[in-house]
Amino acid sequence: MGLLDGILGGVVGAEMATVVNGLIEKHGGEKRLAAKQVFALTGYHPDYTFIKSLGVTLDEKSWKPNLNAETLESNVPGIFLAGVVIGGKHTSEIFIENGRFHGKQIIDSLVGKGRRRVDASFTR
Repeated sequence: MGLLDGILGGVVGAEMATVVNGLIEKHGGEKRLAAKQVFALTGYHPDYTFIKSLGVTLDEKSWKPNLNAETLESNVPGIFLAGVVIGGKHTSEIFIENGRFHGKQIIDSLVGKGRRRVDASFTR
């Protein structure tokens, strides 16, 4: 079960849109939560300045890069993208559960195109 499945299924508690002031014991207007473990999952937006400087085009609304979904090669030949950056503004679409396969997709594409061949019998 992934984290999102746990949250949606009620197995894992989540305080969405919450400002955490710290992980200290306090009483008063603050909410105390009993927890064995805390995952501080903060939101962010990737910096697309570098990607755009390479010539990769982004969708105006979603900021998703123009890429081949099968190979993860962008509109710029030889530039492959992986991880949360391919989700554009929708960073919540890429998790460990689905993002962990991006590297394999890229390697399979590179090997399949013959760009990089690794010869196991090569010795110096």
